Amino acid sequence: MQRLDAGSDNSYSMLPYLARAGIVDVGSLESPTRSFGIRILAWTSRGACEPLAMALSMLGLRVLVFDATAPGVTDAEVATLFRTFDVLIDPPFLPHALTEEIASLVTGLVLEPTQAHLIDSSDRLKQLWTILPGDGPSDDWWAPLCLLAGMNAPVQEFPSGAPTDWRLFRDRRRDRRPCAEAARVARPMAMDDTPWALGTVDEWAPPICDPVSREEDGVAEMRCPLTEPSIEMHAMRGTFPGNLANFAPDAIDHGRNGATITLSALGTGDRPFRSGALSSVRRFLHGRFEIEMRAAQGEGVVTGFFLHRSAPRQEIDIEIIGNDPCKMILNVYFNPGNEGTELDYGYRGSPCTIDLGFDASAGFHRYAIEWFPDRIRWFVDDALVHERGSWDPTPIPHLPMTIHANLWSPRSVELAGAASTQLPLTTASFRNLKVDAITRASIFDQSVQTLAEGRSAFRKVVAESR
Repeated sequence: MQRLDAGSDNSYSMLPYLARAGIVDVGSLESPTRSFGIRILAWTSRGACEPLAMALSMLGLRVLVFDATAPGVTDAEVATLFRTFDVLIDPPFLPHALTEEIASLVTGLVLEPTQAHLIDSSDRLKQLWTILPGDGPSDDWWAPLCLLAGMNAPVQEFPSGAPTDWRLFRDRRRDRRPCAEAARVARPMAMDDTPWALGTVDEWAPPICDPVSREEDGVAEMRCPLTEPSIEMHAMRGTFPGNLANFAPDAIDHGRNGATITLSALGTGDRPFRSGALSSVRRFLHGRFEIEMRAAQGEGVVTGFFLHRSAPRQEIDIEIIGNDPCKMILNVYFNPGNEGTELDYGYRGSPCTIDLGFDASAGFHRYAIEWFPDRIRWFVDDALVHERGSWDPTPIPHLPMTIHANLWSPRSVELAGAASTQLPLTTASFRNLKVDAITRASIFDQSVQTLAEGRSAFRKVVAESR
C-alpha cells in the first residue's frame, strides 16, 4: 500500500518479502545493458584477494585476469581479447610499456594506488590514467570506475573479492589439461545473454598457471540416508517464482527407499499443485555432493538436485525433465559480489543437456556434483558426464551454498511441457545423500583431478604447517 498523506519510497513495502516467500511473482532484476565499446586495462597490487576484478564484474563487465607468470601477448592478441572481454586486469606487460596501438584501442587505464609508481608524469600526460584513491579498496573506488564505464555507482559496498588462488576470472574454456575420463556430449540450450555469459567465437587460448595456497582449510562431511526425517536436511515450506507448486512437509514420506516427494493437484490459486523440497541447514563451499535419485515422470514436472544461494544468486544444477527423463539438464548461475550483494542478473542460467542412456524415472541412479574453485564436474553412476571451467560460459560460483532436492512444476511450458491437474500423482525419490566438502578450497591447484586428491593435498598441507 502507498501512503496518501506523505511522500513514500516504498522502503517499508511487503512486496519484496511476499515475492521471496513465493506468494507473489516478480521478474528478476533487469540485466545490465551489455556495454559494447568499453575496453579497460588495469594493474593491481596482486594481493591475496581480487577486489577490482569483482567490482568491475558487478558493473556488468566481462573481466579477464592474468596471472603473474602469464607469457606476453601481442597487440593483435590484445585486440582479439577485447572482442570478448571488456576489462583485462594485470596484462603481461607493464603500464609504461603500453604500445601506441594498444593505447589507441583502450577507453580506460586504471592503477591501484600501490601501482602508481609504474608510470611517470609524462605517461600521465599522454594517457588518461585513473589512479584509484586511498591506500586500498573502499567505496571511494566506485566513483572513478563508474565514470570510466559510464554507469551509476552501485548501492552495494565495494567488494573484498575472491581469493586470488581461486583464479575466478581466468579463462578456462580451452584448458588442455589431460583428463582420464571422457565426458559425454553436452548440447547447449538457449543461453541467457547476461554480461557474464560468453559465446564460443573467440580463438584465444589462455595460459594455465597453477599457484598452490597453504591456508589451513576445513573439511565438512555429511551422510543422510533420508529414510527418516533429518535435522540436517529439513523439509521446506513455500515456493519460488516460476514454480506452480507450493512446498509442504506433508508431501514428503520417508521410508526404506529414502525420501519420496509426491506432486499432487492440491494447491490453491495460481499454484495448483502441492509438492515437497528438502534443504540442508549447513552451507558448503566446494566439494563433492552426491545423491541417489529416482526422477518423476510426466508433463510439466522437474526433479532437481542442486546447490543454491541468494544475495548474490549462484547455483549449480542437476535437473531431470519429466516429459523426457532420458536426458539431464545441467545449469550454472553466477552473480558477482560479496555475501549479501543483491544481484540476480544470471537468473536464466546457461543450461545444457546430457543424454543419460537410460530412463531416470525407472529406478535409482547416483548423481554427483564436484565443485572446485576453477571448475565443476558432473557424474552419473560414478561416470564423468560433463566438465565446465571458468568462463565456459560464466565464472564459477565462489560463495557458500546449501544443498537442495525437490520436485516442482515450472510455469515454462517450453522447459517441461504443461502439467495438468487431471494427471495422476507423480513422485520422485531421494536417498543416501553424501557430502565431502572443503570449506576453503584454495589448496586445490589445477593438477588436482578428483576430490580425493584434493583432500589428500589438504591433509598434507596441514601436516606440513605443523
